[in-house]
Amino acid sequence: MPACAVHGIAFCPLAGAHGYMAAARSDGSLALYQTDDARPLRTWQGFTSAALLQVVWSAVRPCVLWLLDADACPTKWEPLLRIREAAA
Repeated sequence: MPACAVHGIAFCPLAGAHGYMAAARSDGSLALYQTDDARPLRTWQGFTSAALLQVVWSAVRPCVLWLLDADACPTKWEPLLRIREAAA
């Protein structure tokens, strides 16, 4: 996968010292990382054709991320749901 810029990051509020970080990237993809590893655990694409500018981890539902793209379109994203769908 070619390199792309990161426009926003968010840390999981409940994960502790060895937690998770989500990165909103310029190619419109979202990447999930463990905070102690530079390689993404998972990358998702297809939300938008615009760059993702911001990612916010929900404070009340830690399995939900809110994304904002360059077209000012907000998206609710549930990574655990997507992982389960991919495994089925």
